[in-house]
Amino acid sequence: QDPNQILIGNVRDRLQELPAGSVQCCVTSPPYWGLRDYGVEEQLGLEKTPQEYIQNMVEVFQEVRRVLRDDGTLWLNIGDSYAGSGKGRMGNGEPHPATMTGKQGTSQGSWEGTIPDVETPGLKPKDLCLIPERLAIALQDDGWWIRSRIAWCKKSSMPESVTDRPTSAWEHIWLLTKSARYYYDAEAVRQPHKQGNDYARKPNSGEVYGDYNDPDTTMANHPIGANLRNYWVLGPEPYPDAHFATFPTEIPRRCIKAGTSQKGACSECGAPWERVVDKAEGRVDRPNHPHDPGRPDGMTLRGGRLIPGASTTTGWQPTCDHDAPTVPCTVLDPFLGSGTTAAVAQELDREWVGIELNPEYAALAEKRINAVGASQIGLAI
Repeated sequence: QDPNQILIGNVRDRLQELPAGSVQCCVTSPPYWGLRDYGVEEQLGLEKTPQEYIQNMVEVFQEVRRVLRDDGTLWLNIGDSYAGSGKGRMGNGEPHPATMTGKQGTSQGSWEGTIPDVETPGLKPKDLCLIPERLAIALQDDGWWIRSRIAWCKKSSMPESVTDRPTSAWEHIWLLTKSARYYYDAEAVRQPHKQGNDYARKPNSGEVYGDYNDPDTTMANHPIGANLRNYWVLGPEPYPDAHFATFPTEIPRRCIKAGTSQKGACSECGAPWERVVDKAEGRVDRPNHPHDPGRPDGMTLRGGRLIPGASTTTGWQPTCDHDAPTVPCTVLDPFLGSGTTAAVAQELDREWVGIELNPEYAALAEKRINAVGASQIGLAI
C-alpha cells in the first residue's frame, strides 16, 4: 500500500489491505459510543450495548495490531458517556429506559447527544459508563500492553447543565504497545520544568530553556528537560470546515514525535533509527531561603540539587543490521475524520495512511492535508 493515501470505506475491510508490520505508529480517536450519529451506513458508535461496541473496537484494533510493527505504539483517544436518566420520551410518551447522554466538543462549539434505543445492562440511570476503562481492559485481555493513561485536560471544557456532579473536562488517551519493549523517543518530547524552579531558568532571566513544541529543539542540550507527563493541558483549536469533533493538533504531534523516529526507518525492514544520547550529571545550586539558616557555604540543606540525565543528542544509529538508506516513518489513523493526525504527520515529515468511512469527511481531510504543503494526496475508494 502506497503511503500518504486516504482509504475510503469500512475500517476493518480497508485495514486488511495494509501489509503486516508496515507502520511504526498509530494515532487515532474512534467514534465514541452512543454520542453521535454520523449519518453513514456501517458506522461504529451506535451499537445497542457497550459490550457490542467494545467487541467491535477490539476487532478493529486486532487489525491495527497486525499492521503495526512489533516495536510500534498505539495512541488511542476515547471519551465517555452517561447512561440516560430516563427523562427522554419514546413515541408513545413513555420514558426511554436508557438513552445515552454526553457532550463532545467540535470546532464550531458543543454538540450534545441523546441517542435512543440503546441498552445499558448492569448500568443504572445517570451512571458513568466507563467506556475508556472497559475498552482498555478488553484490549489488555486481547494481548495489548497498557503503558500509560494520559489525561487530555481541556483548558476550555464544554459547558454542561448538571448540578449534581463536576463538569467533565478531560478525556483519556491510552498508550498501548504490542510488546514490553518498543520504540519511544523520550528526548523528542521533553518538557521544561516549572518556571518557579530556579534551576529551570536561564541565567539572569525568567525565560525557560527551549520549547518542546519546536521541532528543531530536542530539549536534550541542558539539564532541565523533564520526561513527558501523563496530563496534557491543551486549549481548543478552531477548524471552521469541520462540524464534528476534532482534537488539537498538539495531541498527535506529541504522539508522533514520541512514537516515530525523526531520523526515519530502514528502507529494507522498517526498523526505526534511534538517538545516540550522551548523558551527564550536573549540579545546580540554590541560594538560602530567608527563613532557612542554611549551611556556612551558603547552600541550603536542600541545595546542590543533582540533575541526572542531562543529555545531548550526538547522532543517530540504526536498530537493525541492514546497510540501507532511511525512509520516513509511517503513521496510521484508521478513523481519520478531518485529517488532524495525517496533517501533523505531514508537517513532521512522516508518511501516513488514513482510513475514513464518510467520503465527505475524507474530502475535508484531503483539503486540509494538502494545505500543509504536501504533494497532492490521493483518495482510494
